[in-house]
Amino acid sequence: MTQYTPSKYRPDIDGLRAIAVLSVVIYHAFKNTLKGGFVGVDIFFVISGFLITGILIKSLDNQSVMGGKTNLSILHRLISFYARRVRRIFPILIVVLLTCITAGWLIMTPNEYQLLGKHIAGGAVYISNILLWKESGYFDVSSEVKPLLHLWSLGIEEQFYIIWPFVLLVLIKLKLRLDIFIFLFILASCVRNIAMVKTHSTGTFYSPPTRFWELAIGGFLACIHYQGSSFWEKATFKTGSVLNTLVYANPHKGNEDKICRDLLSILGLVLIFVSIIAFHTGMHFPGKEALVPTLGTFFLIAAGENAVVNKRLLSLRIMVFIGLISYPLYLWHWPLLSFARIIYGEIPPRTVRIGLILLAFLLSWITYRFIEPPLRWGKHSRIKAVCLFVTLLFIGGVGLKIYNDNGYFTRVETNEYANKIKDIRSLQGKAANTCRNYFPHWGLKDWTDQSCLMQSDDDKKIDIAIIGDSFAGHLFAGMAEQAIKTNHSISVFPASCNLPYLDLTSGSTDGTTYFRAKSHLLHKEAYKFITEHPNIKTVILSHNPECSYSALYDNSDRTQMDKTVILKNGISRTFDMLKKYDKNVIIVLSNPPFPKFQACQNRPSFISHVFKDDKACTITRQELGSNVARNWYNGIVKEIAKNYSNIKIFDSAEYLCDNTICLLKRDGKALYRDRGHLNEEGSRFISKELIKMIDK
Repeated sequence: MTQYTPSKYRPDIDGLRAIAVLSVVIYHAFKNTLKGGFVGVDIFFVISGFLITGILIKSLDNQSVMGGKTNLSILHRLISFYARRVRRIFPILIVVLLTCITAGWLIMTPNEYQLLGKHIAGGAVYISNILLWKESGYFDVSSEVKPLLHLWSLGIEEQFYIIWPFVLLVLIKLKLRLDIFIFLFILASCVRNIAMVKTHSTGTFYSPPTRFWELAIGGFLACIHYQGSSFWEKATFKTGSVLNTLVYANPHKGNEDKICRDLLSILGLVLIFVSIIAFHTGMHFPGKEALVPTLGTFFLIAAGENAVVNKRLLSLRIMVFIGLISYPLYLWHWPLLSFARIIYGEIPPRTVRIGLILLAFLLSWITYRFIEPPLRWGKHSRIKAVCLFVTLLFIGGVGLKIYNDNGYFTRVETNEYANKIKDIRSLQGKAANTCRNYFPHWGLKDWTDQSCLMQSDDDKKIDIAIIGDSFAGHLFAGMAEQAIKTNHSISVFPASCNLPYLDLTSGSTDGTTYFRAKSHLLHKEAYKFITEHPNIKTVILSHNPECSYSALYDNSDRTQMDKTVILKNGISRTFDMLKKYDKNVIIVLSNPPFPKFQACQNRPSFISHVFKDDKACTITRQELGSNVARNWYNGIVKEIAKNYSNIKIFDSAEYLCDNTICLLKRDGKALYRDRGHLNEEGSRFISKELIKMIDK
């Protein structure tokens, strides 16, 4: 094949970018249309690896690195490379982040704005993938209300380019075969990805070591093109010769190269389209499935700009234009859709989504045409790079301030209420630090994403223990406040999505939150603590039944598959143990879920009030009664609890609902922070009633 020149512009690659960005945009706006559109990011990775590695190899080739150039000259080249990256990607990112800060101030609740602040800070230093790794999965519903979710891919990319130039530099200096060592790098990263994806899905999705191979595939292709490969050329010629013989009655000599290129381009396009159309969010991704779009991209780029698909489809003007604005389009489209999702409290109407995508195209063209050129090109390039770098860091600092100030409650609530929230969260922080002294594993990523909480430094003063999942965790704010007033002291032991029953594991349906598999071990430690402390008189068990209904395992009998039997066995042995140690037990039945809670939230501006849906503030008793998971769990708990004199049932719905409806708000204040979890106000409301039951 003809040797590749990194500086040569290829319009077909912009056309390939168009396919990538359109698939992502359509997937985000209309998921049922292109269920596998998320693979557009994988296409971007390969393109980026190809282009950037080509530039780096040219900059750090043998003449430059080994032909007498000083280390200062090499350093100068690396600085120039990073300065070009800054001028290329920072300007539009800065504009998008500033827009999100402003929109968030006008639209978001304090909790939402606080989370946005954290994501702005993470996005500014390109660690969004790490932050999201510690939160929920990319395909979770909660991810739809994170306007900067999409910055995870920029994090992966820039983390790759922090190390990649130095990897290439070392290989070139040591006169090693770039293609061989890059291939080994790809193999190691890809094998790790495939090995981890089923048990560590979220980690595999966001982790740099399990994603780097996709960028390195593009780098491998750049290496082959730039340095030449006799194996590649021989394989191309032989493949072309065979096809020439099969296709033509009278084979034409000299057609071998063209036939092979055309075949590669067609095969590449087929692989990409298959992945976009056939893939879906239920798959273990990336995994081995990611090889389909990445190899498809590899083949299309390798085919060259004159191959049939590249020339006739990818080089079309409209495709090239979309490819040129693909980066700003990628950055703009998701915040627009996400903010709309927040305002509406559900997926916005189709016409709204179409309008937002058209707006994203307009904003992309404006930023590409008027913001990027003066900062990317022209004089004073390094000064521009430094200014952009400092500006982005400053914006990251603003995001951190928003996060540390709890999303500025005073935008929505009074100063008095804001100070109360601040005091509660300060108390939570201290309680988490205290508990960590007793339970060092609690809160570690490999165990659970939540912290245990101990109100008192003296474990002998604790007389109430709350154990369960995040539905136990959300009780801390209110119970801690009530405990102070009533001379109690509490500890809370929440493990993400896990039941508060001995040896049971729940919520680990596909490994996306792999740490849940260890949650039962944390609960076993908590129960050991509870039984060793006779001062703990009351144990409160709280759980979200949607977790256990979706997936439930008995670690003492992995052969048992009937979840009803599993739940009954787990409850019975836990109740027996607590009775043996003379503990009073209260089972908290879960509060009603509110699917459209966002449309009912108190928001700071008239913009969101226009979209406010008062119906979202209530659900009917009939709707609550049709919740299959809740009915299943509550029925079993009530049935078994009848046999124990030390057990009481606290049904949250009895206090949040009347005979006909359940309310998300009381006295104008929202009680929820998401569709199922209580906020501080909700925790306070429920805890006033719960403490009464304890003191009866």
